[in-house]
This record gives sequence, C-alpha cells and structure tokens, in this order.
Amino acid sequence: MSDENVARQGQRVLTDILNFDLDRKTKLVEVYNDILQLTEELQGEQCFLDELKIEFGDFQNLIPNFKEILLEAECPIIIAGETSAGKSGFINLLIGRDILPVSTLACTSTIVKIRNADEILISITPEKGDKKEILFYPDPEPATIQKVLKKYVSLKGSNEETISCKCVDIHVPVPMLKGNTVIVDTPGIGTTANPELTARLFEFLPRAVAFIYIIDAGHAGGLETDRLLSIFEEQRKLKQSGKLIEFDVSRTIFVCNKWDLVEGEEDDVLQHVRKTLSEHWPNFDEKQLFLLSVKEFRG
Repeated sequence: MSDENVARQGQRVLTDILNFDLDRKTKLVEVYNDILQLTEELQGEQCFLDELKIEFGDFQNLIPNFKEILLEAECPIIIAGETSAGKSGFINLLIGRDILPVSTLACTSTIVKIRNADEILISITPEKGDKKEILFYPDPEPATIQKVLKKYVSLKGSNEETISCKCVDIHVPVPMLKGNTVIVDTPGIGTTANPELTARLFEFLPRAVAFIYIIDAGHAGGLETDRLLSIFEEQRKLKQSGKLIEFDVSRTIFVCNKWDLVEGEEDDVLQHVRKTLSEHWPNFDEKQLFLLSVKEFRG
C-alpha cells in the first residue's frame, strides 16, 4: 500500500472514531433528557423520587451539569511518540496543512493544541505573564506561520531564543475536527525532563477521543525506551491503586514512521513492533498499526 493510501486510510479511521464519539454523545444526551422528562412526570410521586435520590444522589441537579460537560468539554486527539519520530510532520499531513515547523532537531517542546476555526490564529500562553494572540491574514504562506511558531514550540528557534510557553493553541481551518475536538501535540520523550509535561499527557489521556502514537521505525523499531512504555506503567499504577481509567484503548492508532529507513529489515522490524504492542497494549489489533514515511509522502 502506498504512503498516500496509508495516510488517507488513517484519516478515514480517525474520522470514523470522531463520528462514533459524536454519535455516542448525542445518544447519551438523549438519555439524560429522557431521565429529566421522567422525573418531571413523577413529581407527584415524592416517595419514589426520594428513593431514587438515595440510590443515585441528587441526579436532577447533576444531570444538567453532566450534559454541559459532555457537550462543551474539550475532546482531545493525543499525538505522542519519542523525540524526532516525526510527530509534527505527521500532524501536518493529517490536517493537510504545513503548519508545524519540521526539522531534524527535536521540534515540539511544549503542549500544542490545534483547533478548527475559520481564521488562522495562534494563541500563546506563557509560563508567566498574559496571553498573546497572533492573527494571520487570509492564506498566509506556510513558512510565515512556521517562523512564528518556531519561537514558541521548538527547542531552538530560528536565530532566536525560544520563548518559554505553557501551551500554544493553533486555530486553523480543519473541518475534520468536529465540535470541541482538538489535536494535542505532546513533547517527545527525551525532549524534556520536565515531569509536569508528562503529567499533563496523563491528564489528557482519560478524555481522549483517540490516541495516535508515532513510532520511529528507524530506531530499533521505536519501542525500546520511549514514552509508550511509560504509559503502560502509568496504566498499571492506576489499576493497582484502584482508580478507573476511562480511556478506550481500542481507539488507538499506531503509526510506524520513517519506514523508508528499514529497507532490507522490514520483516524483523515489523515483527518486533507487533510483538511489543501485543505484549503491552491491551487488546492490540494489527489493524491499528500503519506503516508510513511522512518525509517521502511529503516529497
């Protein structure tokens, strides 16, 4: 299968996941509405309502809050992977725009969120100080956007010191991102020793609509000491502590990038990746794995 077909297939899978999530939320809202309607009809049955409150708490007041959270809460698609695995290039490919700066150096050093919008706007939340917004004129050159972003998301900006940021929000037309869905690009493992960023990844994970993990196929299969194993360990800790994890592992996409670098070793590398994922990722299905060379696809 060609890289172009792989990319399109991955986009279709992600679109199916987003449609499924939206449909599920719509049905849940309908259930909430039916419950509220039923309680209205049972206003004359106070004893019965009191029994329901004993069993389920103050559900009449809680359900409106649940509905608001369900409809307005941010729904992240998390992109993670090891340093220089090609996350930024893959995101550009996924959204069909050369927005994020790409280089052979480690790129992303902060949390980056991409949201669907009519205009292209970058919102920077610094570690200290007030937010800053940069609005671009219609149809800006990709190089213009990347030059600005390098100052805020790269370890080393172009001839400038990178500005320390807590988060960068990129508003750009991406029709695929329906509702409050947002792509969250996380720093690669090895990019930073800041435990706060790793903790924020785990905060996003339970709410994730989908989780896309970029594997560096040119580096021992990309699954030796990277962030994925840290996620495995975090899941074990959550289970051992009795905490529930809401993240649906079946909505995970693994992208084996830089496949062009394993020429002559394809079978060995693919077997290693499949074996590692099967042993560590719950209910891993080979249909979740895609082989791709973002660099070759982009030309």
